[in-house]
Amino acid sequence: MATAWVVLHWVGDTMSVLFTALIALYWIPGSPVHTAVDAWIQRRVSLQFEKELATFRHRLDLDAEAVRTEHQRLLHNAALVTERKHEVYRELFRLTHIANGRFGRFYGLQRMANFDGWTRAQITQHLDGLKLPGQMRDAVLGAWDADPRRAVLEIRAAERAFNLDEAEREAREAWNYFVLNQLYLNDAITDAAAAVLRKLLALVPAVQYPDPQTDIARLHQEATELLERLKRLLRDELRVAQPGPPLVGPAA
Repeated sequence: MATAWVVLHWVGDTMSVLFTALIALYWIPGSPVHTAVDAWIQRRVSLQFEKELATFRHRLDLDAEAVRTEHQRLLHNAALVTERKHEVYRELFRLTHIANGRFGRFYGLQRMANFDGWTRAQITQHLDGLKLPGQMRDAVLGAWDADPRRAVLEIRAAERAFNLDEAEREAREAWNYFVLNQLYLNDAITDAAAAVLRKLLALVPAVQYPDPQTDIARLHQEATELLERLKRLLRDELRVAQPGPPLVGPAA
């Protein structure tokens, strides 16, 4: 037991001496111990630095990929929104233009069939096109058999009612499309579209209940001018032409 203790004590003293000698040798510039320890420390530091650098690069790559993915998503969404906006612009103008054209039938000179030489079958087909109820159609046909001149007056009234129904239907279709797609319209286009569509809808009772003091042609001309203003705004937004000076038009 004593021998083992002596051996352990000797080993401890020897290691202490060696460690002290190594420390002393390290502080001698250019010594092998100094060079070896510095090389070891440098390798350890370089390894840790490279490890942290690799981790940092990996995080940067992940962040860059996330940013790139988000950027592509935003670009894709922007492209979809732009495409949809252009579709809305074209369809809104198409519907409004058609509705405005319908009201041109209620004033001025119009080309109409005079029904001279028409057969009863042709009159029947014409009335079917006007979508007259069965009893009204039969009454007109009866009048045609008895007094064609009186029947023509009734047919003209039916034509006017049919054209008014078509005009109102087109105007309301344009209005509903406008309301459902306002998310894609800026404030200027929203105001311009609302103005022309309100003007067209206001023409319906003016045509349905004629008043000598109401000038249908003037009201329709105002609607046409508002439609022209809307067209210019849509054209500028679609970049078909360079933006012009600020537009000034009649209010709704």
